[in-house]
Amino acid sequence: KYVSLGMNPNSIHVVGHSWYKSLSFNILRFDLNDILVISKCVWPIRVDSTDRRGDSSASLLYLLSIQTVLKKIGVKKVKVRFHPGEINDGYFKFLDPDFFDIDRNNLQTSLGKASLVIGPTSSVFIDAIYHGVNYLVYEPLLTLNKDLFENPIVFPFDGSDERIVVAYNEEQLLEFLKEKR
Repeated sequence: KYVSLGMNPNSIHVVGHSWYKSLSFNILRFDLNDILVISKCVWPIRVDSTDRRGDSSASLLYLLSIQTVLKKIGVKKVKVRFHPGEINDGYFKFLDPDFFDIDRNNLQTSLGKASLVIGPTSSVFIDAIYHGVNYLVYEPLLTLNKDLFENPIVFPFDGSDERIVVAYNEEQLLEFLKEKR
């Protein structure tokens, strides 16, 4: 899939992780008591042959959009986890500190406690499944098949795998949360 988007096949290295040897698919936790939100990182995540840095205002918009939806269903507070390369304290000039609490635990601890994870295209998806918690993918589209940073939405987060729930707008996110998809 990456090669079809223009990536040089020689720059792709598949290495795996020892955790995933014991990956099993059981019933995943899904409730609104302890939601972990994964930020949409502005630093280049290469999904095609270009090097684009995202607009930090789009990252903030992403989090505010999630807050809007969650407040509609009565959620009062969530943990937010920033990519290690992001400077997260700067976000709080613009975010509601009564709603967003920075997650400072290691990823395993956070996923072990979370009752639901909401986030963008990310390898944290696999980590969440491994830890028995549902990962609801939220990828608001800027244009057809382009995310907020104008990157293409890639497999399996492009909706081509029916087992992976992807919300492309606030209405879908709200619907999927209500239905516990």
